[in-house]
Amino acid sequence: MKIPLNRFGRKIFQTVVIILLLSLAPQPKAAEPAHPFFVSMTELAFNPKERLLEISLRMFTDDLEKELASHCRCKVNLGEEGARSKMEPVLAGYVEEHLKIRIDRKYARATWLGFQNEEESTWCFLEIKTAPPGNLEVENRLLHETQEKQINLVRYKKPGFDKTIQLVYPESKVGF
Repeated sequence: MKIPLNRFGRKIFQTVVIILLLSLAPQPKAAEPAHPFFVSMTELAFNPKERLLEISLRMFTDDLEKELASHCRCKVNLGEEGARSKMEPVLAGYVEEHLKIRIDRKYARATWLGFQNEEESTWCFLEIKTAPPGNLEVENRLLHETQEKQINLVRYKKPGFDKTIQLVYPESKVGF
């Protein structure tokens, strides 16, 4: 299956391929970071049938735990089942503070649906009940407090529209 990509789409695709290849490199020494790149993905998909803006966030778990520990000044282990009930409100509060969404120039409050761990990543899920957005603005400051090499990819999908924008620290705002 061939997917047509515009010039920006090819650049994102090439970035993702490079990231995947780097992830296959030999494991770093203990003194080095767990991975040589710092990328998160925020996807916003408008579901017209349900009139929902469905939001999913994917971040490296170790980076997120480091950020949360700095943010709440507490011990963080997102993979520990017994600590899940304690970590859920910490993570939800962090995301609410660091991810701001404006729909048609008005701030929209997202409903937290939960999170799950998958291998080395943590997924967070949120939603916003809304009419079809005419204008969508995203301020994404996730993982900015502890990582100056952070890259946050923001993707917005709706019928007839699919665009991804790369925000390189300290950039944090994008409009669709």
